[in-house]
Amino acid sequence: HWLTFFASLNYASVAYGLMGFASFPLFVAWLEPLVFKEERHRRDWLAAIAVVLGMAVMVSDTSWESGALAGLLLGVASGLSFALLTLANRWQGIAIPPFKLAFLQNAVACISLLPFVFSENSTFQLDKHDWWGLLLLGAVFTALSHGLFMFSLRQISTRLASMTASLEPVYGIALAYAVLNEVPTLRMLLGCAIVLAATTLATYWHRH
Repeated sequence: HWLTFFASLNYASVAYGLMGFASFPLFVAWLEPLVFKEERHRRDWLAAIAVVLGMAVMVSDTSWESGALAGLLLGVASGLSFALLTLANRWQGIAIPPFKLAFLQNAVACISLLPFVFSENSTFQLDKHDWWGLLLLGAVFTALSHGLFMFSLRQISTRLASMTASLEPVYGIALAYAVLNEVPTLRMLLGCAIVLAATTLATYWHRH
């Protein structure tokens, strides 16, 4: 999910990648009843239609050449893969402590990606500021937050945790505006509102 998310940022602004990723609570709401043999509701389909509508609104005033659609689709791919990871965490988290599970998963990801890292010469041309940024990104915003998220799965349902995490695009877009000077358009904000409402309602319905 990190690979597809980072790739989305190469095509479009942060908002598109985040909103595509914000679809993951809907994937959780769809897949959790299937994986764990729980009841499914017809309202899932309504939420899915709303998500597609919201994303269509976001890219309605852009073109393929702008990279917005590619960024959004890669964000959705990131959301789907993160939903699968979240369900796997619920399954594995019963027997494995959350931070140990986070360590094992990140270790497997590290080993799997090393061949690709060493095949790119640009990796060894980073300056010290890049390395400090990667350390912050890896240790605090990935490892620590990943462990805390899995810890929450031992206390609350997967769908409630997903609903809370769906707030990420809200402060992500706000920070992109403040730090990167990326100004969202009115249609982008409207699409964001539709997607967030749909994913939140889908999770809320399943919680009750």
